[in-house]
Amino acid sequence: MATSQVAAFLKTTAEQLRQRTDDAPITVVLGNEAADLDSTIASLLVAHLASLNAPENNGRIYVPALPIARADLALRTDVTAFLSTLLPDAANLLFFQDGLPTIFSPAVAQPESLQISLTDFNALPPSLAHLHPFVNAILDHHVDAHDYAHAVPRTITAVGSATTLVVLHYANVIASLPALHRAEIATLALGPITVDTALFDVGMARATEADVVAAKMCLAWRDGRDADVPADANVDATIVTDAARTTHLVAALDDLHERLHAAKLAISHLPTADLLRKDYKEFRHPTLDNAVYGMASVTWDLRAWQHRDGITAWREAVAQWARDRHLHSLFILTAFADEGRFTRQLAVVAPESGRAEVIVDAVREQAPEVRLEPSEEGAFGWVRNIKMARKVIQPVLHRVLAKL
Repeated sequence: MATSQVAAFLKTTAEQLRQRTDDAPITVVLGNEAADLDSTIASLLVAHLASLNAPENNGRIYVPALPIARADLALRTDVTAFLSTLLPDAANLLFFQDGLPTIFSPAVAQPESLQISLTDFNALPPSLAHLHPFVNAILDHHVDAHDYAHAVPRTITAVGSATTLVVLHYANVIASLPALHRAEIATLALGPITVDTALFDVGMARATEADVVAAKMCLAWRDGRDADVPADANVDATIVTDAARTTHLVAALDDLHERLHAAKLAISHLPTADLLRKDYKEFRHPTLDNAVYGMASVTWDLRAWQHRDGITAWREAVAQWARDRHLHSLFILTAFADEGRFTRQLAVVAPESGRAEVIVDAVREQAPEVRLEPSEEGAFGWVRNIKMARKVIQPVLHRVLAKL
């Protein structure tokens, strides 16, 4: 088996961190707090490729990091399944919040040489607000929070996958590498691009022209061929609507998508607290006295979840979880196949009595694009607009909360 260049990079980085002095220059490439497959791979590849592209002897250490505890990687069943063959010792090789206490602790003064690069998000959550002065680069596909105007690059474009933006930004660097090294990077990139575009399903309206370009390059590199690197640096975020344009990509990536999709759905054994925190993000709302609300994405039917725990116990557990985090409100967004049909649900939880009902009514009245319908089968509503992934629905909910 060929030596993994990415694993070698991570081992070298770990050794550099052990020998680092307090004032040595360091760039921490952060994935978002959900630490999903896209964040994990995007942050890893940015750090690796930035280190390869850095001036010789600049002494800067490039560290890919996820703002979760190392033990929590096991909750990301699709991430661990994907890395099991590509980076078998991922849990020990990757960098996490508990392994970088001086960076993640608000109580520790950070050196001026620290730089923070954001991948797969463009606004720090409340728990990482102390890192705000150090953000100097962004590659992200969420709604622009209009912060960090000085960042270079500051690429915030609504493509399917943040990893697509990484591939496009570093395309010339990847193309210059030896074939085996290119293939390893391309294989890693294809995982999140495949998942986040829903295997280029035009009905889901996630895949853009940029995702197609990135996937084509990665497939060529994965298979040992040269790729056509676009000379134009602009990112085309036009949604792909012609299924015929992606037929070859679907055929090439179908097995990978099925494997990752199955792994992502294998979560029904997890207790409620783990289901909520495995793909969770927090947001601060300035018009609600800076209150914090949370969003948990769960790939399981709420009917089955509530039946497993019992509806009363489920309500108590999720409400307590929200109280423990001092949340204004908690939104649980599901995504799963119901008799072969892609389905979404939304549950709203609030510690304050009556608040959840007010929010649900406001969403129905003020955000008709969500198409939230009541359910008689459990404590949730049906999101009939299946395009409402978290990155799409979160700005809508933010707007609704502002009018409460």
